[in-house]
Amino acid sequence: MAARVISVKGMLSTSLLLFTSLLPAQAVSMDSLPSGALPDLIAYAEHGEIEYTDAYPADTAELEEKAAAGDAESLFTLGVMYFFGYNVPKDLDKSMQFYSEAADKDHAAAQYNLGMMYLSGEGVKSDPKKAAGYLQRAAESGVVLSQINLGLLYLEGRGVKRDPRQAVVWLSKAAETGEPESCFALGKLYVQGDNGVPKDIDKGIKYLIRAAEQGHDGAKLMLECLKDSLK
Repeated sequence: MAARVISVKGMLSTSLLLFTSLLPAQAVSMDSLPSGALPDLIAYAEHGEIEYTDAYPADTAELEEKAAAGDAESLFTLGVMYFFGYNVPKDLDKSMQFYSEAADKDHAAAQYNLGMMYLSGEGVKSDPKKAAGYLQRAAESGVVLSQINLGLLYLEGRGVKRDPRQAVVWLSKAAETGEPESCFALGKLYVQGDNGVPKDIDKGIKYLIRAAEQGHDGAKLMLECLKDSLK
């Protein structure tokens, strides 16, 4: 019995930070998609099921002309192409330049991608504070992956002052879409309780069940541990 309780506490103390692949460009504007659809757009990176190379033009002249005229979607698409090397030589400096210009025009997916680059240090010196700033802007625009990562940054106190209550705000917004990682993180948080977040095992279990129902292995394991420890 005691061993099970220790196991649960060990799971709760594990770092929660979620490092997710960058969003690809699509045939339709990212800004026109419902926020709940955004996590599905990275399925290719997680499962290798989708190949996007053919969706990008072999000749970038027209795209670059639109980008030079200030078209945010074209800037973003070029950022994706140079980041991944889709039909152009991979160039993270150019990718960062195009993402930055798109982000300055309030392109939410570009803001998210910049945030993740600064968070992971890929193609740029790691800067959690800048990462949090870009993720905040994208989260406010409804990008679910940004809401998750921003919530987890507040839990970790990385790039922002640690604030579990703010973590709940952003994770809850993501959880409204049914996104399992946010449900799992909220479940952990409520089961344990934290500064400004009262312990509420019943609420925590509800979130864990929502995550488990979508196949989240961590949520399934934690529910098993809790089931034994609460007997």
